[in-house]
Amino acid sequence: NGSSFFYWQQVDFGLKPTFRINQVAISQSGDTTLVASKLLYANHYFHTALELQALIPDESRGPGFWLVTLKRMRADGMSGATGQMVRGRIEKEAVSGLTQALRATKGKLESGR
Repeated sequence: NGSSFFYWQQVDFGLKPTFRINQVAISQSGDTTLVASKLLYANHYFHTALELQALIPDESRGPGFWLVTLKRMRADGMSGATGQMVRGRIEKEAVSGLTQALRATKGKLESGR
């Protein structure tokens, strides 16, 4: 009941663009969907990253579901004065990116696409 695929992306993140390769696995069982995304390679900043998402129906509140997300990352060069500057910017951009992604997901779900 699942599928898996690889994809690459180049994102403007931190002080310079980052090239990343990821693997995604999606599993569906009944009304519940699980998505796992693993970072396989990044040309800088990140050693590893894992993201798990679960879409869990909540029939008590009508049609809809809970979106539960867990993310864990390990990064390079976050010590010293330069590291503190880079870390602050990366944290800010990560929060901003997550906020944008959640708003886009909400918009798509509400529009029925």
